[in-house]
Amino acid sequence: MSISIPLPAVGEVHPIDAVMVDPGAVVQNYNRQQQQQASAKRAEEQREKQAQQQAEELREKQAAEQERLKQLEKERLQAQEAAKEQAEQQKQAEAAAKKAQEQQKQAEEAAAKAAADAKAQADAQAKQAAEAAKQAADAAALAAKKAAADAQKTG
Repeated sequence: MSISIPLPAVGEVHPIDAVMVDPGAVVQNYNRQQQQQASAKRAEEQREKQAQQQAEELREKQAAEQERLKQLEKERLQAQEAAKEQAEQQKQAEAAAKKAQEQQKQAEEAAAKAAADAKAQADAQAKQAAEAAKQAADAAALAAKKAAADAQKTG
């Protein structure tokens, strides 16, 4: 069976063969297309869901990493502060040791001066005592000489 359709521009007639269509095949074809579309839609939804899940996991990992880095920075600052305090304590201990050393040196110098002063004083006292003893001996000798001379005159 042939149908002729006139074309307005040219005015020629072209034959078109009519095709007999099986209505069951059309329904099957339609159902197959619907299933393919539904399957493609499910696959796309699954891909989107998976992408969202991966994005969420990535966000969680990034948040955990950020928290870990924050904790590390906190620990680093604490260690830096502890080192600073320790250095300050070391500095204070060294200053105290230096001060104690200086005080010990001053005490030793004072003790040496006191010993030297005491020796000088003892030497001076000994010299005075020796001088007094010499004068007493000289006076006793002079008195004995005078007594002997007086005894000769009277005797």
